[in-house]
Amino acid sequence: MTNIKCFLSFLAGIVICNLISCDSTRMRLEDVNYTESTMSVLFFTSPTCSPCVQMKKSVWPHPAVMSALTVYKNSPKMLDSANENDAKQFYRYNIEYVPATIIVDHEGLEDKRYVGYMDVETLVEFLD
Repeated sequence: MTNIKCFLSFLAGIVICNLISCDSTRMRLEDVNYTESTMSVLFFTSPTCSPCVQMKKSVWPHPAVMSALTVYKNSPKMLDSANENDAKQFYRYNIEYVPATIIVDHEGLEDKRYVGYMDVETLVEFLD
């Protein structure tokens, strides 16, 4: 889904450039600079949550998940309920149950959320 948004933004830029008639500096596809995604993945967890511990041990480090994460900026950001510094984020995103995984944009606005345990396949699908 995020890849589609980036591609549509890219296409919109080309259309706008063509509409305002950039004749002498017409943009070519090979001249476009692709930038890193500004979307991030937040993983809300607790040390007493068995599904959270299982996801941290065997799901997040899985090669398929690591590959899917390459399009996200500094992700995943692990936020622990036992960490005082993370408490603000639990409150900000109204986290009532863990594990919870949220994809946010560069302003921290929520794009999508999944609450509960995810196996590798489910997490990879969620990240796409």
